[in-house]
Amino acid sequence: MLNNLRPEAQARLKDDPRSRAALARRAACPDKDTACARESGLDDVRARLEPARLADVRAAHRDDIATYDQLRDRALHQAARLLAGRPTASRKGPAPS
Repeated sequence: MLNNLRPEAQARLKDDPRSRAALARRAACPDKDTACARESGLDDVRARLEPARLADVRAAHRDDIATYDQLRDRALHQAARLLAGRPTASRKGPAPS
């Protein structure tokens, strides 16, 4: 779920009238008309609005993010402890001269 925060934020952009208007302008462009697509302003609107939407999504999932961080940190520490106790693998083949 935490890997999908950006798509969730992008989905929330559809609720913003500025984003909907830019999307409609982009949809009216001919398929391969990159100038029209650029002039639609969709990329600019997304660049301005997405960070705030992403912050909203992160705030809504604050507890999930904290739990994920704790579990990840615990797993990393446990893996480090386990690896610290393992002997290093010996090299196979002749020793370098």
